[in-house]
Amino acid sequence: MATRNGVDLQLTSKEFDLLAYLARHAGKVCTHHMILKDVWGPGYGEESNYLRVYTHRLRKKLGDDEGRLLRTVPGIGYQLVPEPEPEPAPSNE
Repeated sequence: MATRNGVDLQLTSKEFDLLAYLARHAGKVCTHHMILKDVWGPGYGEESNYLRVYTHRLRKKLGDDEGRLLRTVPGIGYQLVPEPEPEPAPSNE
């Protein structure tokens, strides 16, 4: 199960696999070929249209319509941008 801001995300198994893959490589650019081979299987590698569809679905479910969290790197692939940790509240000492 995946959550964001404490809310369960209703993901298909392939959406979950894609998100988990990108999360394992958070901050790094993952090429189309790498993602297809590792998420869809060794028989895939050129079907970048799959990625466009699934990243669009993920962005909608993540509330990331502007692509700030799941970034497209044109002609190369995708990058999951880690969300910054919330800063601790200042203490009144």
